Amino acid sequence: TLYCVPMSGNRLLAYDLTASGNTLDARDLGPLLPTANNTDCRAMCVGPTGQVWISVTADCGYSGVSLHHLVSYTPGDKAPRDHGPVSIQNPDYTPFADSSGKLLPAHGGTFTTPDGVMTSRHVTLGICQTRAGGVYVLMLQPYTVLEVAAAALSTAAAQAPPQEELFTAKPFTAENSFTVGIEGPACDAAGNLYVVNHKRTGDIARVSPDGRIEVFVELPEKSAGNGIVFDKQGMMFVADYAAHNVLRIDPKTKKVDVMAHEPMMSQPNDLAIAPDGTLFASDPNWTNGSGQLWSAGRAAPPYEARPLTRLIVGLGSTNGIEVSPDGQTLYVNESVQRNIWAFVIGADGKLGEKRLLKKFDDHGFDGMRCDVDGNLYVARYGKGTVVKLSPGGEVLKEIDVLGKSPSNLCFGGADGRTVYVTEVEHRRVVSFRVDRPGASFERIK
Repeated sequence: TLYCVPMSGNRLLAYDLTASGNTLDARDLGPLLPTANNTDCRAMCVGPTGQVWISVTADCGYSGVSLHHLVSYTPGDKAPRDHGPVSIQNPDYTPFADSSGKLLPAHGGTFTTPDGVMTSRHVTLGICQTRAGGVYVLMLQPYTVLEVAAAALSTAAAQAPPQEELFTAKPFTAENSFTVGIEGPACDAAGNLYVVNHKRTGDIARVSPDGRIEVFVELPEKSAGNGIVFDKQGMMFVADYAAHNVLRIDPKTKKVDVMAHEPMMSQPNDLAIAPDGTLFASDPNWTNGSGQLWSAGRAAPPYEARPLTRLIVGLGSTNGIEVSPDGQTLYVNESVQRNIWAFVIGADGKLGEKRLLKKFDDHGFDGMRCDVDGNLYVARYGKGTVVKLSPGGEVLKEIDVLGKSPSNLCFGGADGRTVYVTEVEHRRVVSFRVDRPGASFERIK
């Protein structure tokens, strides 16, 4: 096995050197630091027993500082293990300043946290492990070898929490706890999950982080919700497919207003919101298999009513819709035609030419959402899975969601790394943990 760490990718990859062919396919073993946004890794080794050791630095909230972490991976583990920041226990091991107190050249590479932990603040250059079990790291400034003794590693491993299971779905609500119209999931900043059509078509349920369900709001007569999104201010927007509306709901007062109405719509099916607050809606015509895309403009206080703008016509059955984390790409899938398209979003809000991101040969699509890295999670209706696609359209993972009909999904949880999936066959919500937070979580937290 060949192990590889991209310098800034926050991943550990493995390659089977016995595989045939001229190219090797990477096996993604997981993130080095699950909650880090920016990492720098230039040091990795395989120890005498086959254990992989990695020295990595990551942004930590302190200006100009990248905190040094030690990470290991034992073949067979579910993911790499972060042993935490490396703390230098003998901070006087070398003079850092001259007799006048002036910092010596190339001696500014350490940092002491507010709680008194001294660690390296820049990239590290090398790492190795001895037969005795100790790990040694080469630090940039001052040019120093750090020793992490085997006893310290054993203590850290014993104190480390058990590794969580990623990409394995489990029931979150009881079977038959919703109607067959279960859809729309979205989480607020407090971690509550909102799902449409709980006791009847036309209500919206709120599910607490511990799984308790209550009716949150009843929509107006003749209205029925589908997709839900939240903006940065915590305002809720709902695709009202029955009455051709985009609804605005104030979670504090539960007041429901029509923000946009368009009789030329077949139905607003799902919604996506860009980082700047622009709302997009998919609009399938299930009778003839066609679809359109609409924009409701930027959602921002005072949230005035406005017309919808038709962006694209002549598509297939547009269903799931999402905006990339950088706000530059709109993704939309066609359930019947099994295509996922990517459109460049112009500065004027108009869409450029479509680009085929991925086509599947079987089963349909439904809702989809991005993580912070731009990977796209897509509900595969009929297959009973959620597929994780890279921004380039590569299938990274496929997760069984315990029922054949996942209708939509969202990111939530305390750290944004819990995916909630609405599943029609068993009329319940299932959830699974992932390695990176959702883009929506970063927007509303």
